[in-house]
Amino acid sequence: MASNSEASEIDAKISRASTSTSTHGTPASNSPDTAGEQTATPSKRRQKRNKPTLSCSECVERKTKCDRLRPACVACVKRQSVCRYSDIANLIAANGNGRAGIKSKKHAAKSAADAVNNSPGLPTPNSFGRSTSISSQSSPFLLSNVPHTSQPPYHVFGTGSQHPFANYWTTQGGIPEVVGVLPTKEQADTLIAKYFEAVDPVYPLLHKESTYAEYDQFWALPQEQKCFADASLLALHFAMYAMGAQFLQMESDQARQQISEFYVSAAHQSLRLYPFLSRTSLHSIQAMILMAYFLMNDNKATDAWAFTGILVKQAYAMGLHRDPDIIAPKATEMEKNQRRKVWYSTFHQDVFLTVLVKLPPTTTFSDVSIDSLTEDGIEPEKEASIITNPMSISAIAPRQMTPPIPPPPHTSVTAKSDVAFIRSMWRLAELVQRTICQPRALSQPLTTSTRQKTQLLSNFHSLYSSFPSPLSDSRSQFFANLVATNPRIARQSIFLRSNYWHCIMIIQADANEAAGVKCDVRGAIEAARLAIRAYFDFWDGLRPDAGVWFVSSHRCFEEALTISNLLAALHPSHSIAAVNSSALVDPFFIEARDDVRRVLEILEQVGTGAPEMQKTRTEVLRAAYEAIAW
Repeated sequence: MASNSEASEIDAKISRASTSTSTHGTPASNSPDTAGEQTATPSKRRQKRNKPTLSCSECVERKTKCDRLRPACVACVKRQSVCRYSDIANLIAANGNGRAGIKSKKHAAKSAADAVNNSPGLPTPNSFGRSTSISSQSSPFLLSNVPHTSQPPYHVFGTGSQHPFANYWTTQGGIPEVVGVLPTKEQADTLIAKYFEAVDPVYPLLHKESTYAEYDQFWALPQEQKCFADASLLALHFAMYAMGAQFLQMESDQARQQISEFYVSAAHQSLRLYPFLSRTSLHSIQAMILMAYFLMNDNKATDAWAFTGILVKQAYAMGLHRDPDIIAPKATEMEKNQRRKVWYSTFHQDVFLTVLVKLPPTTTFSDVSIDSLTEDGIEPEKEASIITNPMSISAIAPRQMTPPIPPPPHTSVTAKSDVAFIRSMWRLAELVQRTICQPRALSQPLTTSTRQKTQLLSNFHSLYSSFPSPLSDSRSQFFANLVATNPRIARQSIFLRSNYWHCIMIIQADANEAAGVKCDVRGAIEAARLAIRAYFDFWDGLRPDAGVWFVSSHRCFEEALTISNLLAALHPSHSIAAVNSSALVDPFFIEARDDVRRVLEILEQVGTGAPEMQKTRTEVLRAAYEAIAW
């Protein structure tokens, strides 16, 4: 973990870089705040108002100024309250002239900037800064009400009704406007280094040396030539900045959220300028994969689901689901590997996001063979220069990890571990998509006989036994040693074990009464505990990362909820006093209950950037925990 002085230094760098970038372009938010000036000036004579109230009901009740922005005014966003307009106000707004709409948009951008710039001690991304937006209502549409448990639906995914990417951009700005808000080279180095330290190990979709080369070539360009850069490359860079910023240790969660959300907005604007709906490239798809993970970590998991729908279609359109030896026979081996890696990342993201939201998988057509994946080529005579290059990002970036050492460079050793990890996760995803995602998408039981359930579990266990031991060993001391010696493989181990045991829990807990298939209570709890143990290892060994990855914390929440529901059904007739005075409860179940209690303690610290989601998840789990009647 970074020391306080290091964290302060990074904050200062970001703040200085953000201030300097505001001079490079002319943001849309620089126009004066003119909306609502007439209503703010009282008339000399009091008289009855003959015109309807156009402000939202919350601002009217509080007697505060309303910018009348839809779907929510900035004032309601800041105080996290429901923003409602009267029917007549909505009708007038819908038929208003274009000038009023432009005026309102500029006013909103300026108000958001003021909200950030007036917050003492917070590093600001630039003059466009954005205030934290937390929805206070669960949308009746899409996935906000996904019934992820047998209980009534709860708003635990953190998704609001607003667009996931803030719009700070003018219609005429183009690429120069996006280039104008780039961080400084020093800040960019910090963000890229953090990306390769925290994100690349578990989602190794980029060829590291090629990415470095493109990165250095871009930053070597004069400022005016950067304005002619490939917009999809800009999108990828900004997506990496956004992901890196999510894992930086800053003075507050709000500061980190504001900076990272601004960079992902720049990534989205770059994609629009590409334009990504009618064109596709490896860079644009790589950027979209990272942006989907960003949305999940930003507590917008259902927005991520919708966004990945476009991503999958673009991957299909580019032919990434096809074997590169067939569709691109003349490509180099490195290019073929890149196509396989990007398809794997798309496939993996789709499958395991589907496990969470319980909707149909979409990456169901492919003839790519995982056995064809090879190690990224690094010529032996060049490997030393890559490791020792004093100008490499790994050498110059601030050290944020615990233990305080930079991540190892991308050598032949890490290339081998990455291939082993990708192959393991690929095979797991193939099995999960076919046996769990597809039947659950149709609300069907996973198995139709006890024998089939036994065979399915056997298939999963056989697959797990084929994984390399560093990735599958669940001993806490082994993992602690791995964190100290190879944090890259430690991260990979966490994600593989967490995904695998979560799926085993789902299979064990599944029941088909009509076919005589019953829930294996002990088996489901045991699998859930092994999955939770993976998160405990994550929390104890790499806490800054564990607090950011949404997929890990939400899986842990679901596992603890499953344990609580199963334990609550064990001894419904026994009172707490009766059980405490006897030996009716197996120590295994008591330890499982203790695991749930620790998950509750952790959830109170995770998701502080989205207090509504954090509060809801904690309340749901606490209610289930307290229902255990022994």
